[in-house]
Amino acid sequence: MKKGKSSTINLPYDTREFFPPEYEIVSKRDILIRNNLWGEIKEKTFVETGTFFGHGVTAAIWNGCTDIHSIEINPYYFTQACFRLMALAMYNRDRATSEIYNEESFFSVVFGGGLRVSLYRGDTVDILPVVLSRVSEPAFLWLDAHWSGDATLIEGVLDENSPPEVKCPIIKELSIIKKHAIKNHTIAIDDYRQVCESAGSFDNIKKEILKINSEYSVRTKDKPSDDDKIIIAETN
Repeated sequence: MKKGKSSTINLPYDTREFFPPEYEIVSKRDILIRNNLWGEIKEKTFVETGTFFGHGVTAAIWNGCTDIHSIEINPYYFTQACFRLMALAMYNRDRATSEIYNEESFFSVVFGGGLRVSLYRGDTVDILPVVLSRVSEPAFLWLDAHWSGDATLIEGVLDENSPPEVKCPIIKELSIIKKHAIKNHTIAIDDYRQVCESAGSFDNIKKEILKINSEYSVRTKDKPSDDDKIIIAETN
């Protein structure tokens, strides 16, 4: 069993203690990909839009974040992430106590030792203001909510023919962040090509970021896993 930077729980790479071979609780490959993208996260609070299977959440745990929030619009992926989070609590049952809070569109586990992970089901445009209202210090914001082909199809809500701002609500997300009292979050935006297409251009995204704080340094970083980039905005 290998341990990440978090002192609270262990992450079970390739464990088969609870699940059949095709089911991974934690993907080491995905965690390492995100570590290479993000670098070392200095913030203890992590906010993600677009949970998918929850690999961003486990990467945030690995990075030592202790207050983790993730939003997913697709009920299937929200449920899958809840299963993984519950399995993580089971895996660490001898290492840390845990309390589970479960509502229709909210699932949270508080681990003894100071780690809390909260999952939210819904549209990021609706849920992100709620999440940010619970954030009282600079956070690492990982914006990754967008259409990703048939795997993310939601009949009547999100499909290939949805408007660009629905398929990739990056401008709305940045507008929500602008309204938050804290102006020096680290903002990381995945999938450069898709978000720039949705917003019209990289310059449009940069302009929205600078509306939040004119002191932001905005740059791009290549993704080693595919021919794309992420956008990173940081303050000194």
